[in-house]
Amino acid sequence: MKKVLLTLCVMCLSLITVHISTAEIDFSTAVGIWLFDEGKGGVAEDISGEGNDGEVVKSKWVDGKFGKALEFDGKAGCVKTGAKLLEALEEFTILSWIQTTSPPPGRTGLVGQNNAPEFGFITTNELSLWTPSAGLTNNP
Repeated sequence: MKKVLLTLCVMCLSLITVHISTAEIDFSTAVGIWLFDEGKGGVAEDISGEGNDGEVVKSKWVDGKFGKALEFDGKAGCVKTGAKLLEALEEFTILSWIQTTSPPPGRTGLVGQNNAPEFGFITTNELSLWTPSAGLTNNP
């Protein structure tokens, strides 16, 4: 009985440690980090230290899961930096958390730079990455 209990405890601890993880932002390589949690105003602050603050366009501040968030209209709402931040990069990582209230209507960009590159929905249930030289890659 003690052996079974010990085995179960070890298994539970193993499962817990497998699910514990951390993520760190490398500020020395980040070109932009926007939290969209200001809660008011027409500027989304870039906290990367690169000064790429963005203009909030046709979007509104709402209550988010943790604090404030931006709600985009799915048509023209966006945050514009006016800079081509991804153009000269050979490698990059894009990370975003989104919540939708309905399936997106066809091609809907989530994160990008005017199609070069851009990540978003190509249909209502397919995420895609499109670039100027590689065309379209479904389901990255």
